[in-house]
Amino acid sequence: MTTHNTGLKKRRRASISFLFTLTETLKTKSCARWLADGAGALIAVALGAALLYAPFGNGITHLSYDLLFALPRSVAPPDEVVMVYLDENAYKDLKQPFNQPWDRALHARLLERLAIDQAKAVVFDIVFSDPGPDEKRRADDYMAAAMKTNGRVVLGADYKKIGAMDSLVKPWDRFREAAAAWGVVQIPHAAGFVIREHADFAIHQQSLGAENLQSLAWAAAQLVGAEGTRMGSPGAAQRWLNYYGPPGTFEGRSYHQALYEDGVPPGFFRDKVVFIGQRLLTGFPGEGKDEFGTVYTRWSNEVSPGVEIHATAFVNLLRQDWLTRLPKAAEFALIMLTAFAFGIGLILARPWWATAWACAGALLTLAIAWILFRFYLLWFAWLIVVLQIGVALFWSILSNSMRLYVDKRLLEQSLQYHLSPSRIEQLLENPDLLKRGGKQQQVSILFSDIADFSKLAQTLDPDDLFNLLNQYFDAALKGIHERDGTVVQLIGDAILAVWNAPVEQADHAARACHAAVELNEQLFRFDAKQDRLPMRTRVGIHTGMATVGNLGSTKRFDFATIGESVNLASRLEGLNKHLRTEILATRAAQKSVDGELLCRPVGYFQFKGFGQPIEVHELLGPLDPEHVAKTQTWREAFGEGLKQFHRKQFATAEQKFRLAIKLRQETERSSLAGGAIPSEDGPSSFYLARIEEFKSDPPSDHWRGEIEMKEK
Repeated sequence: MTTHNTGLKKRRRASISFLFTLTETLKTKSCARWLADGAGALIAVALGAALLYAPFGNGITHLSYDLLFALPRSVAPPDEVVMVYLDENAYKDLKQPFNQPWDRALHARLLERLAIDQAKAVVFDIVFSDPGPDEKRRADDYMAAAMKTNGRVVLGADYKKIGAMDSLVKPWDRFREAAAAWGVVQIPHAAGFVIREHADFAIHQQSLGAENLQSLAWAAAQLVGAEGTRMGSPGAAQRWLNYYGPPGTFEGRSYHQALYEDGVPPGFFRDKVVFIGQRLLTGFPGEGKDEFGTVYTRWSNEVSPGVEIHATAFVNLLRQDWLTRLPKAAEFALIMLTAFAFGIGLILARPWWATAWACAGALLTLAIAWILFRFYLLWFAWLIVVLQIGVALFWSILSNSMRLYVDKRLLEQSLQYHLSPSRIEQLLENPDLLKRGGKQQQVSILFSDIADFSKLAQTLDPDDLFNLLNQYFDAALKGIHERDGTVVQLIGDAILAVWNAPVEQADHAARACHAAVELNEQLFRFDAKQDRLPMRTRVGIHTGMATVGNLGSTKRFDFATIGESVNLASRLEGLNKHLRTEILATRAAQKSVDGELLCRPVGYFQFKGFGQPIEVHELLGPLDPEHVAKTQTWREAFGEGLKQFHRKQFATAEQKFRLAIKLRQETERSSLAGGAIPSEDGPSSFYLARIEEFKSDPPSDHWRGEIEMKEK
């Protein structure tokens, strides 16, 4: 018997490895990769720049500022200031009308009380722009004298913008001369009336024709010699409020309590700067309430009276602990760094790692923001950076998902010639199958070859031969794929397929046997359609242990099945030539389809290189009742002949084998048209030849019926 493997060496090999195709397809093109990375970074940069410079980004910027005050920190209470409120209780107790200015004699009395208590300064968040009514001129005199005596009174001025015109209403001349200083009481606010910055009116000095125009807080701080006012003019730097707590953090008293000693004990205001202003909870019709949102309003919905905002700005200047925002150039540089670091870095990572790094980056950004805020009185729009990281993460997931989807589609197209759709899906879900290395595993192996291919190759033109082979493989592989087999190699005209590897299948032996029968049926139909020489295929099937895995170099490797089981499947395929059969299987494989396919035993064969005889069965086709009945007589005759052959009853065996040939020819003659000659029963003819050999060279006494195949 000529070895099939030896014949293969003489043919032109055309090895196709589905796993090599897989690894080659999965290699991402560097150009496309850099484009995707660059796009993610550019998107992050564009988002950061837009939020930093465009007006619609103010909300994120302001939220970055507000959230800092929700973080833990230790703040010394602002005990340098005491608030005196014109609240509802004061209005009622002192019988002052809600819709008219207060009696200025009350202010004079309070100034006298504060002077006695040696308050450091008195700041009115009230604009005294005009003299009082004629009947109350004595109250004006009283208040002016009290201001003069106190010597450290700061009054408020009123700034308004009417259309394109700036308007400034200063304190009444007499009061302005008596006061130590004056400043603008208006508080510039952002959307939602939330106050975040120190008031700065320096930009309006020229349009108002005023010199040294300053806010009420700056005027008070300058009066008491605060270091913060010695560092430049009010508009020399942008200052952000450093809140010491929610509304009500400053110690305060109602106006009527501060006016009397029984309301506030003597010495209560000593060395304090007293801020006087309204705090009305209900207001009255037509009144513009002097209330503003703070960084705490987002959570508590509490608003702050304007006088507390002035007091906060004053203490900031006194302590020099106002907040400074990083220059926009520095923020933009940070945005650029974040965009490129995370825009490129996250897309290179797997989704879980990318998510972990993105979370770590966001937490690190928050930590940096808190450290700068807590220890260095600096802040920046850190939420923009966090959003950039989020966008970079989203882009990395989206880009990688799209790339994986495209890769998967390409792989499915590349592998559809080697695997069934369900096998492809299982393979793509298990990336560990791409690792090099092998393992011992039970597999079912199918080895097929075209009968008399050499004669066919010599007859046809090379182009016609290749076209015919392509059509042949289309038909042949269909049966393998329908049973979820893995086509390991196409070697010239031969097919090597395997089941239970690389993905496990509980019924792998049955799948291999059914695939062989279906492959045979496919080729019958294919042969009927093509007008060239008939093409018959021979198939060998075996189930046994083999080493399966990826074999090759780091850059190229094949999925390989190695071992005696592969060799045995190849020997069975070659045995078909001697028995003139089409599908042979070992008992190890065939027993899986008992009761499913029509089979018959064809004997025991001792192959060279194998220690024990192998029980071989022929697969005749589906277990169709008509087919079973039609073949029953000659199958039974052959079976009886094989039994007598094993018992060395060669004369009886010869009769049964000849009967089997006769019965099969008679059965097939009835179904053949055009006077075609029916085929003999190949296995019966094979054993008749062996009986003739035994007549001249009888087997030994130890012989048990096996046929020794002397060639590989």
